[in-house]
Amino acid sequence: LLVSCIVAVTAFIPIFGAITGALMGALIILIVDPMKALWFLIFIIVLQQLESHIVYPKIMGHHVSLPGILVLTAVTIGGGLFGVLGIIISVPLCSVIYTVFGKWISRRLREKNISRNQEQQASGSLSAVLDNINDSDFDNVEENESADPSEKATKEDQTNNE
Repeated sequence: LLVSCIVAVTAFIPIFGAITGALMGALIILIVDPMKALWFLIFIIVLQQLESHIVYPKIMGHHVSLPGILVLTAVTIGGGLFGVLGIIISVPLCSVIYTVFGKWISRRLREKNISRNQEQQASGSLSAVLDNINDSDFDNVEENESADPSEKATKEDQTNNE
């Protein structure tokens, strides 16, 4: 009962909670029976893999899709400022802030009549930006660049004289 309570409480802590709970539980079980501790660790690893790869994506889907770096940052800052309670509260709070900020940005872009394609480009989709660049955009750059500054001055003079 003690081990299950420890695992349940630490499971609420994102990223490090499952590992912490598994290690604390295994240490307690190790005192009684080392073989049971090994089976416990195997069970927890399998359980965490099923939860992370099957259950969690089905339940959450793509509702919020909080980037992993924001989760790690929220856990680090929340834990540093408020301890365990900060770790537990920081990810949901970060998720709410991320969602509200994203909706605010979308609303502002709609108010300024910026299309969805432009919105994706503004959000940093490098491939979308590169897809919209034509090779002809660089033709003038190659013609104007010269290794010798005197050649460039001569070309500019010829252009001005014409």
